[in-house]
Amino acid sequence: MYDISSFIPRATLTDLVPRSTKGQFSVVAKENNQSELLIFDIGVLSQDYLAYPLDIARRYQGTIGGFQWSLNGDFGLYVDTSGDLRRFEEGKEQEIILRSGEVTSISRVVDSNQFIATLDNRRLALLHSSEPGHGYRVIFGGGRPANPDHFIGDETSSSSWGVTAFRHWYDTTMPWYESRIIFVNDQGEVIGMLDRPNTLYSQPRFSPDGKRLAFISSATSRLSIYLMDSPSATPRRITWSDHDYGDVDLGFGQASFSWSQDSRYIYASRNENGFARLMEISIDEEKEPREIAKGFLDSPIHLENTLISIRSGAKTPTQVVAIETTKGASPDELKKIPLFFAHSRDIQKSKLTEPELHILQVKETDQLVINARITRSSTANTIGTIVALHGGPIGQHHVRFDFRHAFYNSIGFDVVTLDPRGTSGYGIDFIKALNDGFGDFDVDDVTMGITKLIETNKISLPIALMGGSAGGLVALRVATVANLPIKGVIALYPVVDLTALSKTTHRFERNFLNIIVGDPIKDKEIYLKRSPINETKELKVPVLLLQGDQDSVVDADTTTEYAKRLRMHNKNTSLCIFAGEGHGFNQETTIKNETKEIVNFLFEQCGFSNPMDHDLNVN
Repeated sequence: MYDISSFIPRATLTDLVPRSTKGQFSVVAKENNQSELLIFDIGVLSQDYLAYPLDIARRYQGTIGGFQWSLNGDFGLYVDTSGDLRRFEEGKEQEIILRSGEVTSISRVVDSNQFIATLDNRRLALLHSSEPGHGYRVIFGGGRPANPDHFIGDETSSSSWGVTAFRHWYDTTMPWYESRIIFVNDQGEVIGMLDRPNTLYSQPRFSPDGKRLAFISSATSRLSIYLMDSPSATPRRITWSDHDYGDVDLGFGQASFSWSQDSRYIYASRNENGFARLMEISIDEEKEPREIAKGFLDSPIHLENTLISIRSGAKTPTQVVAIETTKGASPDELKKIPLFFAHSRDIQKSKLTEPELHILQVKETDQLVINARITRSSTANTIGTIVALHGGPIGQHHVRFDFRHAFYNSIGFDVVTLDPRGTSGYGIDFIKALNDGFGDFDVDDVTMGITKLIETNKISLPIALMGGSAGGLVALRVATVANLPIKGVIALYPVVDLTALSKTTHRFERNFLNIIVGDPIKDKEIYLKRSPINETKELKVPVLLLQGDQDSVVDADTTTEYAKRLRMHNKNTSLCIFAGEGHGFNQETTIKNETKEIVNFLFEQCGFSNPMDHDLNVN
């Protein structure tokens, strides 16, 4: 019997935040839409065993999100699922600070009664908990326009500068990879701005002493870290590499770098062809960055010569880890202590393998190079290959722990991830190479990438394609137009109708389609041509469609209509609608059912051999 239970994460880890009480930090663990706050004591890290939570807040119904500690660490603030701001204090009943239903994130605790927060990702507000009814004053973004055209987020504040810095962009004119940073004082006056055409400015982070601001910019195509000493100072670049530092953040609050406690160093993840290294960068000394650890380390915080981070890698299931940052020590010598595991500890290292990187020149005419990473089956006999295509469409399959991929490796499949044009992690120019070509250029890249892997005997036949969202569109189109040994397509909440997507998807992607496809009205024929829903007659292989009924990006009715049209042409089509799921599946029951459907589809509908004659039921 196939068993995915031990691979499924038992918790999602977010909001890793230091507490000013000496040697403590907290992390939020979310499980089945409930959250608990775990508070750790750094003092136990000198011991050689798994650290334990010093204290655990009682389990709350709903989500603890955007958690921040007060200046002295005696209370915390978080945003609940209703968009209200709540106050948490150990041993006391929680209190609603602002019942507005609009709070997106909490940025700074000014004092015990005043807080700076973002409302609905559009307005920056100063909250006053001491006022009757817990009032607030908007300091940026105005009131509540019917159709606001700007968005703000990732705010950070400095009492030394007397400003709040935040990321800002206009959805009508700026794509995801083009934004600015604005500085406002507590009176709401704009006193500075980082703004340059065709450039991304993101993730502003003030140093602990409040004297300097670090941020990520794409001014040189590669994402690099820059420093400023004042709102009017000229930024200076402090990272020089052929790889991106950080990533194009498709959401708010991403933390891919942070400051050391003494404000002398920055710790940042460097994306190296999908792999990652955590680097220590000296601010005042001119020397090469020092490698601290391999793998993606998110939301790093620095406490007493110890780095705390949420770590993940191909063979490192997601965990909160503490790393001693002893000066001069090599990465292998630095002590790493796991504190909290997002996954069951039953996962055996023998089941996990490190991906092989293959650099493919797929098109000599324009010297296009794309990367493929192959994670080999951990069984004696390889059944075939699953080619997994990322969504986004400017996302990337980072080499993090992917429990789905690890499971398919464990039952006999190789898993390949390809990075066609538009993939993040290779500089802004590589992302922009997809402009006007989504559903066309990336389809060519994937087709030629798979062809190269077959020609060089790097890939085990036969092949199934798997893609979610935008990756689902690419997978379906490759299976339609390419002449490859593909047995079937697994499409999760796939984009099948670009015209429908332009009307129903979220506010960022709606206008982004104008850049990567074209104007929905002027370029109507392009939208029709690249939509799988208009190619149902030509599709050559069986299809499994997996869809959530609460998806606000890809409407479930559109996927259902696609399945109906496939069946009209007598195509082998399976459709599963999961109740309560949106654009991505999170419930454990859904994940198990999803896996059961995929395993059955591969062996029963696609004809993959089942050499061990496993029971097709999935635990």
